[in-house]
Amino acid sequence: VFGPAAAFALLNFVIGNRAIFYSAPIVWFGFGWLVITLARWIEHRLCLIQLRNSIVGMGIAASFISVWLASPTDYLQRPTFSKQVINSFLSMAEPSVDGDKILVSWWDYGYAANLFSGQNVVHDGGAQTSPATFLVAQALLEPSAEKASQTLKLLAATGYQRTLQIRYNDGSITAEEQSRLADQQVYLLLTEDMSNWMGSISTIGFFDIRSGRPLTFNGSSVLRYEPFDCITSEGGLACNGNRFDGETGRYGSAQVAGIIYTEQGKVVSGKQFDNPTTPYFIQAETAAGIGQNLAVNKRLFVSVFNQMYHLGQVDERYFSLVYDDYPHARIFSLK
Repeated sequence: VFGPAAAFALLNFVIGNRAIFYSAPIVWFGFGWLVITLARWIEHRLCLIQLRNSIVGMGIAASFISVWLASPTDYLQRPTFSKQVINSFLSMAEPSVDGDKILVSWWDYGYAANLFSGQNVVHDGGAQTSPATFLVAQALLEPSAEKASQTLKLLAATGYQRTLQIRYNDGSITAEEQSRLADQQVYLLLTEDMSNWMGSISTIGFFDIRSGRPLTFNGSSVLRYEPFDCITSEGGLACNGNRFDGETGRYGSAQVAGIIYTEQGKVVSGKQFDNPTTPYFIQAETAAGIGQNLAVNKRLFVSVFNQMYHLGQVDERYFSLVYDDYPHARIFSLK
């Protein structure tokens, strides 16, 4: 009797939480059957035939009451995206005399970006596993602004199949494609959420499709922004439980690669240290109300995403900042 329920519970580990979500109606029908069967067994066991309907009714009522008391009835789902991110979508809603705009960001924003901005996007939740997602992730992690811009413009103008052909098969760009690239209005949206999603973005972007293996950096193929929480103590500055010297870059027994100070997402000062023993840079945001410190692997540190979003270092030959609401969102036009 309980075999199907056990099978659905097992699917939760194989498929994920959505298996339980979609199997909920079946589980509730099974629970209802269990309550009614138990009530009938009590009626039969105690010879209370005349109270059959009353016992079943009380069992059902007790079930509903117990579910109500155990449920988070005061729970209110938070918005999926912040008001600031939605405002960044709305900023793109202004029509252009030169034609439609194409908004590039991460796939999670696809449907919402299209809805609020009215502009085309290169991928969304329905295409999250498409090569477009791989190409966007690669562009975000690319150290070269020129290559990142070219990849995103090709993707917006020709689609992912042609972009892959040009990128990996040394395909040449036709005159027609060159004309489309020149006329295309492409915008890149970077957000605070994307910093938090960097583990997923790097997993996809650092995959070598030729070898079929992930690229690794210092033994890891997943790079993310690591919190570097610091407090002032008698011995100086203590960060994540170890003493940190911002002048020499010593962190416990290790030597970091460098430290960068920013204000409102723009570099104000910084230094690199000789003979680092760890590949991490420390990014310290000093603006009031933001105040966050991050430990960043040097491969992620040099990426287009990090340089433009967190450090405000924009190569004006290929990108131009058109919307700035750091630390929530920044939008760049591609040249």
